[in-house]
Amino acid sequence: MAYVFVKAALLAFGGGFAAVPLIQHEVVNVYGWLTTKQFADGVALGQITPGPIAITATFIGYVLDGMRGALIATAAMFLPGALLMGMLAGAYQRFRGSRQLQATLKGILAGFVGMLGVMVVRFGQAGVTDVPTALLGAAALVGLTVFKVQPVYVILVGVAVSVILFR
Repeated sequence: MAYVFVKAALLAFGGGFAAVPLIQHEVVNVYGWLTTKQFADGVALGQITPGPIAITATFIGYVLDGMRGALIATAAMFLPGALLMGMLAGAYQRFRGSRQLQATLKGILAGFVGMLGVMVVRFGQAGVTDVPTALLGAAALVGLTVFKVQPVYVILVGVAVSVILFR
């Protein structure tokens, strides 16, 4: 388990959301520790707690091995980035204007956009199971993109509507 989270942390260029498809692939597709629905629920729970997306690792660790698993997964998720940031901060300052570095970063980010797209499709297949959930998802998308509603309000409205519709 620690190997999965260290690998995701080391390859997640672009922040926490970049790690989600990497973790999803390993946890759901490679090892079968969780279903896509369980993983999506873990990500959703991570979004309603304060802190980064990497809290999802804590959830997965807990599901797999209780408190010990939660601690191992959390440490494995945060430690590589912290160590790399400390070691590479000076080098980045020297090379950040490099065209080659900028081109490399663009390519990495483009790859992660594709991976996030695949994850969105898979989450949609697991979570959008009927017309009401499709409408709720569409309303959330419009609220976030068109009306620029804060995500916390989208979550709160989603919870309220779900409690009313899906009792």
